[in-house]
Amino acid sequence: GALCAAAYGGAAFAVQLRAKDAFYACLSAWALAAAVKSPALQSFAMEVAPSERRGTALSVPKVVGDFAFLVAPFLLGVISDQLGPDVALASCAAVFAAGTAVFVAKTS
Repeated sequence: GALCAAAYGGAAFAVQLRAKDAFYACLSAWALAAAVKSPALQSFAMEVAPSERRGTALSVPKVVGDFAFLVAPFLLGVISDQLGPDVALASCAAVFAAGTAVFVAKTS
């Protein structure tokens, strides 16, 4: 989550600076973080869930993620149209940072 937040934040700055190579580097970092995040989240859910709730523990992150992929493009498009792509990317960074902070606080 923290790497996703950093990648989105960096992408927002890259858009402001019109730094295409930096933007692509940030997207690459986000892709790597996203690829690692999903299996790690499901593994963690399986580890902490009671045995009778493991099915739910596996399905909830997937359903929430799918819902986010359904709604986020529309919302980010509206934000980008109204406030600019850098604000849309910064809002992604803020959401990931907040989610990471909540996760860390609850698991510590």
